[in-house]
Amino acid sequence: MQSNTVLVDFLTQWAEDEFWVGHLLTKKIYEYGPDLEENIAIGSISQDEIGHCRMLLNLHMSSEKEMDHLIYGKQPERINVSRLAEYWYAYDWASLVIKQLIYEICDSVRLSFGKQIPDSGLQDVLRMMKREEAVHLEHWMEWALLISEDSKGKQLLQKAVEQIYPLISDFFADPLVERVAKEYGLDSVSTQSLLKECLKDLNPRLAQLGLSIPSAERDMIDNLSVQGGRYGQHSSDFMPLYNEFTVIYRQNPDMVWG
Repeated sequence: MQSNTVLVDFLTQWAEDEFWVGHLLTKKIYEYGPDLEENIAIGSISQDEIGHCRMLLNLHMSSEKEMDHLIYGKQPERINVSRLAEYWYAYDWASLVIKQLIYEICDSVRLSFGKQIPDSGLQDVLRMMKREEAVHLEHWMEWALLISEDSKGKQLLQKAVEQIYPLISDFFADPLVERVAKEYGLDSVSTQSLLKECLKDLNPRLAQLGLSIPSAERDMIDNLSVQGGRYGQHSSDFMPLYNEFTVIYRQNPDMVWG
């Protein structure tokens, strides 16, 4: 795999998404949770996501130091994490739930795409990821259903959907998708086809929650042409979060921990 630059770049970008999602969840463990049991669940899910990051990087990196440098030492303008993965929800439980629900559905579509790539090492990793991501999706859907049981909860979920739903286009506005598809002869795969697959799964779930769809599919497709996170152009929350999680590494990049 190391000689296949396109696939390596795609997996690296995927790993960065997983790291950011996992890292932002870990922040919630010590900030708040609806109850102790949920804080434990968040801790487990965040560890899974960061573990997925490591497994994806381990496919083409030979050392822990190399992985650490990529995650903590990479210059921010070279990080092509999606704006969905980096989305920050402050003290807002409904936004956390909706972000995670939408991310898991987007990620399941990406995983299905990855399952078509004929690489045995990658397939081993994706089998494990698929099992864990299915549990995550079920968890966040159950929370969304619980919150949607009263009108106030529905209002909070709808507000979160209106903010986060448009970021799906940014997630799939990825030039590497079509480069990987071309490399492996996956002619039916495009950023547009993956976006449509995602909305086909997500929109009925939102309807089940009693929520309205904030953007038409045609508008979402049109927004695939906008250069955002996949091109190193991030939200205003990105740099404060980046500076926070890299501060220790930047103090001594050559430190060996343990």
